[in-house]
Amino acid sequence: MVKWGILFVSIWLGACSSSHKLTGTDYVDIERESPPALPADYPLEVIEDAGWTEMATDIKKNKKDEEFRFWFSTSIPPSGLYKINKNGKEVEGEHIIYWKRSETNDTSGFLHQYMKRYLEGACEKIHETESYGYCYPVYEDVPKWQKAYHVFEARNIWHIPDITTLNIQPAEEETWKIYSQVKLGNYYRDFEHVNPEQYDEEEIGQNVYNLTKSIHNVSWGFNDALSTNLISGVTNGNNLILCDSSESWELKGNLEKLLAFNGYETKINTQDSDTFYFVTLKGQVQNNWYSDRIKENQNRKLIPYQIYTIQVAKNKECPESLAN
Repeated sequence: MVKWGILFVSIWLGACSSSHKLTGTDYVDIERESPPALPADYPLEVIEDAGWTEMATDIKKNKKDEEFRFWFSTSIPPSGLYKINKNGKEVEGEHIIYWKRSETNDTSGFLHQYMKRYLEGACEKIHETESYGYCYPVYEDVPKWQKAYHVFEARNIWHIPDITTLNIQPAEEETWKIYSQVKLGNYYRDFEHVNPEQYDEEEIGQNVYNLTKSIHNVSWGFNDALSTNLISGVTNGNNLILCDSSESWELKGNLEKLLAFNGYETKINTQDSDTFYFVTLKGQVQNNWYSDRIKENQNRKLIPYQIYTIQVAKNKECPESLAN
């Protein structure tokens, strides 16, 4: 009887010692198994150029090392890559902003030049690979990566189910997705999620929203772009349609007060949404967060501080000489 008792205790202790943070999930041990394939559009080129190891194949000697990586992908650039490493009590993190580029004079080629201009002051240096442009943002305050780690732990990051196991409604409008990778030593799993509003299960949708919001709180504290370039567009006082891309930005601030401050006596009617003005100005450019982009259909906002020209426009289009 005593021997059986000892045997039972040994088995029970062995079972307890083998459990870990990923127990009960679809994780793989990359020392013994092949990891899942990365998404076809994953920006591996940026990861390699930045010197990040390929997380799914990097064998760790320390079985207690932990790492989170997140990939925010959206058709409205820029997108983001994030990683958080925990080694013992030390927690470190990195954030990369990236976008597609092209050598040809097409839309993506224009985008690369535009992003270089747009991110001036927000990044120290623009890096270029064959297919992408990317940079490391300059933060106003050092990101609290350790706090972020604990938030992700509290959000049950290790056990969030993959999208393939859930009921998802089709997106009515263009949206974003987040691809996550978590690793404990050499135990690894990945999972993908989309807009929280698409989930039938409200609790899962809320967890995904909390996850994305936590990343947002950490990663969007970097410097605003200096926007030293002149910006030309057509506005009704609320929205600004850019001449060089037809992109629509939210125009923050009172245009009539800005005119008066810059010495213009022009009276404009911003209450009439059908009256448009061609303007050339400078201002602070800010990214709208993903959910705001969808709701407002505007991916950026401009807070103008100096205006150079203004004239009545015939319609929403810029003068032909400036539109090309």
